[in-house]
Amino acid sequence: MEERNPTHDTEGRLGTVEAKVRNVVESLGEDVGYQFCNWAQANVALDDVEKPTIIYVLPPSGSLHFKWNEVLDRPNAQIAFVSPTDFDFDGAENDGIIEAMKRLCVRFVRAVNESGYFSPL
Repeated sequence: MEERNPTHDTEGRLGTVEAKVRNVVESLGEDVGYQFCNWAQANVALDDVEKPTIIYVLPPSGSLHFKWNEVLDRPNAQIAFVSPTDFDFDGAENDGIIEAMKRLCVRFVRAVNESGYFSPL
């Protein structure tokens, strides 16, 4: 089976920024979850997060930038890095979770830069 390239349109599905982000997250391995939703949906989805998860929030706005030989799609992306924790959390425990999410963010940015899908961050 031919591997689907998220940069290209396929039957019934357009190559989108979201598909590229999803592909980058999937490259990080099965230990990282992924959600694509608006903030209201994300708020509900957070209740069921079982592992570190990257949430790509539906961009509220953006722009298309036209050059003579290309068009750049520039959504105002919002990306959250979340992990399960107790509601009445322990500060020291959550400090470790926060640090883990920072490291996940670094892994994600490196993967974005290596993907070639986007301008380097």
